[in-house]
Amino acid sequence: MIVGECAGGEPERRHGQQVRILHLAAPAFRALADGDLDAANAVSPVPLSAYFAGPEWRSVWQMRNEQAQHDPASAAWVTGIIWDERRQVAVGRAGYHGPPDVSGMVEIGLPSIRHTGGGATPGLPWRRCCSAPPANRKYARCG
Repeated sequence: MIVGECAGGEPERRHGQQVRILHLAAPAFRALADGDLDAANAVSPVPLSAYFAGPEWRSVWQMRNEQAQHDPASAAWVTGIIWDERRQVAVGRAGYHGPPDVSGMVEIGLPSIRHTGGGATPGLPWRRCCSAPPANRKYARCG
């Protein structure tokens, strides 16, 4: 079972919204972990607002920076930018906690949406699954 397409592919479409997750490379994680918005925007696939480099999400970027330094291939799986195709704006972050394990399982990370006055929260392929309390969090098989 595939929970959702994260890299490439078609954006998720619900109620006129089109969102996709754009993954970041290690230099973007490093810049966001340092709170350096200019450096992050220089290497990000899309423009990011100051909120992305702010203190609320800094610990996530620090964790992902360390992860990408130790395992560069994990950057394609972990936290990325939720991009609203219709509004052409970065609205949040989401992804998996890492690449699939040897059995093909991945842990789904909880998405974090920054409301920007554009209406409803974008739908994500795994949103219902990962809104469960941690004890009930689901795992998904990829492939």
